[in-house]
Amino acid sequence: MADILLLYDATVQVNSNGLLFNNYGNGLPGYETPSLSGNHTLFGASLWVSGLDSDDNLRTAAITFCQEHSGGFCEFYPGPLTTDGTASADPTVFGEYNRIWTISRHQIEAHINYYTCLEDPTCDTDTEFPGGYYIPIQINNWPAHGDADLNLPYNLAPFVDVNGDGVYQPDAGDYPSFPGDEAPYI
Repeated sequence: MADILLLYDATVQVNSNGLLFNNYGNGLPGYETPSLSGNHTLFGASLWVSGLDSDDNLRTAAITFCQEHSGGFCEFYPGPLTTDGTASADPTVFGEYNRIWTISRHQIEAHINYYTCLEDPTCDTDTEFPGGYYIPIQINNWPAHGDADLNLPYNLAPFVDVNGDGVYQPDAGDYPSFPGDEAPYI
């Protein structure tokens, strides 16, 4: 799964398999700046992760470019690790997490402003939000919690828990937490 982000004056492609700034489906670069100029400053990049296991052996997961025959997944697969630290082989998990959640600061600010207005007796939501307010799908579908029945961790994507109950509830004012103006959660 891939998503296109517009960052300042650049168009950037990210993929759910750890490959960044590359359209591996057609072999084209995926970091264009300025946007729509045809100028590409990066062809591609990827995640490289290394660490020592319990026996002090170096373990590495790294990809260069995923080939189409591999289905686009070489070393990294989308989705959380299970609570026992292994990757889930459940097709439901793979299907649910083979995507990118992109959220913007503007969406978060509008959400905060709406729920702040609801709590303020001097604020008129009809005036402040003509036509009403609808929680954006990016906020409603934020992957804050995993399914315990599938052995997934309860807490996944970071969020601000407005009422402190530990449960992600956007209709109670909770919202995704991230730095910056726009962020992909993979």
